[in-house]
Amino acid sequence: MKNTFSIGKPLSIKFHRVNNASTSDKLFNGFDDLYFVSFATSLRALLNLFNTHQFQKVQGIIGDSMTDQFKDELKNDQKQVLEIMEKIKNGQWSIYIRKKKKAVIHDKFYLLKNKESIRVIIGSANLTESGLYGRNQKNIVVVMDYDLDGTTENEKAIQDFYDYFNDSKNDCELFLEDLITTLEKEGDEDKNREKMINRWLNVSNEEIKEREIKKFIKGVNERALEHITDDTEKQVNFTIELPENQDAQKRLEKIYPKTAFERTADNKIIVPGNRYFKWMKESIQYPLMYIKKEENKKLMYLFTDKFYCRTTEPQSPEEVSKALQNLEDFCNTVDLGQTENPNRAKMIFYEAILYFLNQSYCKRGQRRRRLQCFMSCTSRMSFAGRNS
Repeated sequence: MKNTFSIGKPLSIKFHRVNNASTSDKLFNGFDDLYFVSFATSLRALLNLFNTHQFQKVQGIIGDSMTDQFKDELKNDQKQVLEIMEKIKNGQWSIYIRKKKKAVIHDKFYLLKNKESIRVIIGSANLTESGLYGRNQKNIVVVMDYDLDGTTENEKAIQDFYDYFNDSKNDCELFLEDLITTLEKEGDEDKNREKMINRWLNVSNEEIKEREIKKFIKGVNERALEHITDDTEKQVNFTIELPENQDAQKRLEKIYPKTAFERTADNKIIVPGNRYFKWMKESIQYPLMYIKKEENKKLMYLFTDKFYCRTTEPQSPEEVSKALQNLEDFCNTVDLGQTENPNRAKMIFYEAILYFLNQSYCKRGQRRRRLQCFMSCTSRMSFAGRNS
């Protein structure tokens, strides 16, 4: 991005004080397209601007990370969400919001265009009710008007403005793109759509990021257990794709450092099979447990640097004792972490294990009771038949 660029030879350069709706409307009136960069923006002000001036196209960059604030504005208005989504789909709207942890974009810049002319507005006015309509705020802006007359100097200046706008998009993400993508994948039926929009409105970006991180870690652990071999010297490597969320990727880089995990050009990491568990033991110090869903009987778990794979029930008392000791060791890993009540955490572990182990007996008992009930009913019907 250029640090300096020419403003060309505009037809006029004027200062305007923006302190009421009338002044603001005059500045934006008579144009077809709007490009803006604003540190802060309210959806209400943007919708009002769009509807008042009937813009054919709006592209905007919001310099602060405001996705969660926009969700709050839309929380009780699914109809408005659908209207904005429709504007984005048909190309009328493209609103980009700064990604978290990227540099704040503090500019206030507007470029308006029609068939004959372009207007550039630069100043202190954000695209908010206070900034544009003077509610408890006064702002000064510089307004430059250009004719689209083909003058080389002006064309270069206008192109510099467009380049500046496009460069600013690099640190941003498209507002509502994640929801639109989800709806396209899951289907657009009214009932599903309503549920998914509600879910999107009520989940913050931070929660989405945490979910992606947990899902990725779970996927790595499961894949690593599937690729493990008895030969600890033999490496069975596999690749797994990183989440799309940039903040989640940065967090995962700290969890899975580049010194231990190679990155590929197509946004994946290479996990080194058996060595992964050694790294887990040295850096995280907690065991992995995994039940393969497609093979319900296959229980695999790892404690420290040893790998156990159980496909059949233990046959001897020694094997039973060893298996129970492994479960106890698993529960005792609570001591490696931090919790307000370690005993309660262990109790929850044990309750879950007891529930899991008890399932087969519960099912057998249920079958026995159903059989007894069936036999009893059959016997009564037979007795009633003989006596009729």
